[in-house]
Amino acid sequence: MSESRMMKDLSLDDRDSSSSSSSNQPSPKPKSKKTRQEDSLYSTVSGGKVSLQQLVSDWLEEYKVEKDSAMVRLVQFVVSASGCSGQVTQEMMETMEQGEMINVLAEQFDMERPGAAGTYPVAGQGVAAKQLRGNLAQFFLQLVKQTQNSILYDQFLMDNLISLLTQLSDSQVRTFRHTATLSAMSLMTGLVSVWVTVSKVVQNSTKQLEREERKKSSQRDGSRMEVLINKLAEMEENQEETLKMLMYMFKSVFVHRYRDVVEDIRSLCLIELGVWLKECPTLFLEDSYLKYLGWPLHDKAGSVRLASLQSLLPLYSRRDMQDKLVLFTDKFKERLVSMILDKEMEVSVCAIQLLECLVGHQSNTLTDQHCEMVYELVYSSHSTVARAAGRFLQVKLFRPSLELGQVRTKRGKMRLPNTSVIRDMVQFFIESERPDFEAYLVDSLIDNPMVKDWECMTDLLVEEHGPEEDELDDSQETALIVLMVASIKQVVTGERPTGRDSSTGRRVQSAKENRQMALDREVMSTHFMATLPHLIHKYLPDQEKVSKLLAIPQFMKLEMFTTSRQERALEGLLKLLSEVVDKHTDEQVLGTAFKTLELLCNPQSSSYTRCNARRERMVEGVVRQFSESMDEYHSFVTGGLEPGQDELFSFELRLRKLCLLYKHHNVGQADIWEMMMEIVRRAEDCYKNDEEGWEPEEAIKSALLGCYYGLVWDRSTGWREGLMDRLDMFVTTCRGLVVHAQTSKLAEEAFISVCDLLVVFGQEGEAELLYRPSEEMAEELGRFLERHVFSEQERDNMEGQEEVLMEKLLRKRNLLTCYCKLVVMKLLPVKHFTLVLSNYLIFPQFGDIIKATLGEVRDSNRPLCARVMLMCLVENFNKTDMEADTDKLYEQRELARRMSLMLGLDGKRNREAMALIHREGIQMALGQGTKMMKLFVVLAEFSGKVLKQDRMVVVEFLDREMGRSNLEESEEVIIYRNSLVGGKGAAADE
Repeated sequence: MSESRMMKDLSLDDRDSSSSSSSNQPSPKPKSKKTRQEDSLYSTVSGGKVSLQQLVSDWLEEYKVEKDSAMVRLVQFVVSASGCSGQVTQEMMETMEQGEMINVLAEQFDMERPGAAGTYPVAGQGVAAKQLRGNLAQFFLQLVKQTQNSILYDQFLMDNLISLLTQLSDSQVRTFRHTATLSAMSLMTGLVSVWVTVSKVVQNSTKQLEREERKKSSQRDGSRMEVLINKLAEMEENQEETLKMLMYMFKSVFVHRYRDVVEDIRSLCLIELGVWLKECPTLFLEDSYLKYLGWPLHDKAGSVRLASLQSLLPLYSRRDMQDKLVLFTDKFKERLVSMILDKEMEVSVCAIQLLECLVGHQSNTLTDQHCEMVYELVYSSHSTVARAAGRFLQVKLFRPSLELGQVRTKRGKMRLPNTSVIRDMVQFFIESERPDFEAYLVDSLIDNPMVKDWECMTDLLVEEHGPEEDELDDSQETALIVLMVASIKQVVTGERPTGRDSSTGRRVQSAKENRQMALDREVMSTHFMATLPHLIHKYLPDQEKVSKLLAIPQFMKLEMFTTSRQERALEGLLKLLSEVVDKHTDEQVLGTAFKTLELLCNPQSSSYTRCNARRERMVEGVVRQFSESMDEYHSFVTGGLEPGQDELFSFELRLRKLCLLYKHHNVGQADIWEMMMEIVRRAEDCYKNDEEGWEPEEAIKSALLGCYYGLVWDRSTGWREGLMDRLDMFVTTCRGLVVHAQTSKLAEEAFISVCDLLVVFGQEGEAELLYRPSEEMAEELGRFLERHVFSEQERDNMEGQEEVLMEKLLRKRNLLTCYCKLVVMKLLPVKHFTLVLSNYLIFPQFGDIIKATLGEVRDSNRPLCARVMLMCLVENFNKTDMEADTDKLYEQRELARRMSLMLGLDGKRNREAMALIHREGIQMALGQGTKMMKLFVVLAEFSGKVLKQDRMVVVEFLDREMGRSNLEESEEVIIYRNSLVGGKGAAADE
């Protein structure tokens, strides 16, 4: 490109593009539509059905014949790709400066597409826009590739094209600027490839020439040397010319557009710069160019920050480029570390990946504080971020020991390769001080093979340590068992930890993943069939460890005990389960053991007979212990003696064990159920008469739950004899506890048991097993809910330690869910839901439950849902003097607005519901004189849901009712009327 052309274009670039427009320029002559389509490069490229290589080749053939007409087509291509329908003619190219021509086209563009900002062809994320951007970039890459040997340096094509793109990229018209920048960046990428190719040719030619010159005079080939000299001179000239074009476009286009106001333009500049740095580090891998990737790290747009990181990532992943990135890393290291907490997940992940590459090549670059920031992200609720942090953790901390080949156990067994990294994982988990987050850590490291190396884990637990390794202490053994069980669950079930990626819903496993999980399950089952009994036997006295180990069979393929002929291992496992039940009293240990036994006693299993025999002996032992304890207890009571602490403690433990057994297995003994029922009845009498009983509250709770489980088992197994009498007896006793044991947790358990039994026995089916709540029972349940969930005292008591508050909140949510379940399943009349709905704004911590329940009622019967809403508002009006309490009135208006939103956007489906609310609402507001006039203000919140054609009908009904009531039209009525005929209602309809 000539120096004069460059200087001319640079001077044009410095001017404001708007100042160069001229209103007296001739307008371009339009072509016919048919002519435009026949010779349009744009229509061919945008269609994507023609080979771009062939298209560029055909255009070059035309260029060789007639340069001017070919250039007109090329300029028209860029203009059309910008979304402008203006036509470029040869006369315009010859008589106008490029800046003037662009301004004329820009004026026509604005006239033809008013207000079309952001809707041009190359903008957006649609398929068509992405395809066009790709085709446009490939067109210019092909143009450079096919002209690199001759036409590229003819000082006509590239001079005119670069000048045009430079002018367009500086235009105030966004569409021109974006399209020209995309084209210019693609052109530069092609020129970078040419420069790299020419540089290699220059290097090879230089070496060949040097070899010829080192030869003796008699051996030199003069003609060959002349060819090499001429070729080298030509290539050096081409290299210099290409470099001039690159530097000119970098200064004229990139330097201005990488900070454009449009984030898409900024992003594409940074992405292309990343390509140049990777393809041509000799030329661009300098701090003077790297700074253009460092400054955008602070950009307000996430896509720009991401583009900058994505361009840096390939550079940091190459060890040979690390030396040239030292100054850049020192300057922007703090920013790179802070970006791991970016609000955009993709940016956060890319920043972590970049830091992973950095520590992989330069482990001392980041401080311990920097690394700890990344380590914490393995517990993130976003799986992509957590797994990226997990890979960083593996690179930084989990490195296999080089001396592993010499490490042996006490009995001489060689340690497995993953031993050192598993030890590192255990130590990291302990130092993290997050004891309940083992599933999060396992999920973050799930791609590492060590997570599935259960043989290595069990070796560490079973084998005694050798002389060259440290012994695992108690906390490390516990952590290893916890992580091992979490890894088994994750690998076998594919379930992610609770709360991780909860917003995306449950992930569906692919067929390939299901096959892999089935294979992993078989491998795990094969290993633990032989190993698990040894582990359980070793850690039998330790409650925490054995409770985790007992859960492993729940994930095993239990049929393999029979198919693999491992009956002896199964018998050993069953024997250990019996021993655990005999020796342990911890609720978690016993619950896990009974659940595992339930899975082993599958009637469809071939080992059912063996397992069921062991279960019957176990049930017999638990029942016998409870009976003995009850006899001992009764002997004290009948003898008038007070049981001692040891007797009460034994009584409580054995009753708890029986309750946990009842939860998973049908004990099936009526006399046992009667014994537990007697304990509950005696407790209810004590609370009713305000007397103090001897039974501990935990023992009464266990007896109550045992009776509940017994009724559920009888219902599921079809045992009908005396079932409804026992059910009635139990429900009556629980109602007594709900009423009289207000300060005890027994009342909560009784409430939940009653609600759950109503669900079990309230479903349509056999009439003789149907049990429905009475009106009196419904009112009792509602009063309990008001006192324990919705009372002001309970709201004020939500202070204290976080763990205590969380437990209290979960209990309250459980109570509310049980009650709402009765409403949803139509076991309670929906009118009883009003007391819950009225607290929607007062107790936002229960908002999701209330909203979900109302949604179920709405989907079942919209008019009924509308009546419930209206009843709720009217009851609130009756409880409060709205005239005196304006805050309450505002609260009711907000409640009505929320209710209106929960009805949904479908006006036709809500038509009947809206008619009911307004009809009955008007009648209630006018039916009590002026007392309920404020209700009109609340009803106005529902006006936006009334269809446009129904609004005058409602107004006419209001006028008729007003005439019948003989009341004067108050301010509230005027507000309501205006909401129907205009204002809020009209705005909502629009």
